[in-house]
Amino acid sequence: MAINPIDFHDTQALCKMTGGPETAPSQDGRIHVIAAYCQGDFAATQGFARARDVTALDSRNLDRMLALLTRTMFPIRNPSNNRRCRVVTCV
Repeated sequence: MAINPIDFHDTQALCKMTGGPETAPSQDGRIHVIAAYCQGDFAATQGFARARDVTALDSRNLDRMLALLTRTMFPIRNPSNNRRCRVVTCV
């Protein structure tokens, strides 16, 4: 996960990094995040998110953004499965 990465939008590259991309401080409480769940050098799932009015780590807007990003990256139902079964019970 990278918060406010500078000129970086490639989740596959994010998985291949040993460190992380260059980042910038928040401006006017606006942040953007790029995230990937990596399997080796491959992004098994990925997501992008933005939030405004983030003034501290305990900000409600930051919590909401991270919750939405998590639900987007790890949905309760498998979108690739035609039966739409729960991920944990799919075989």
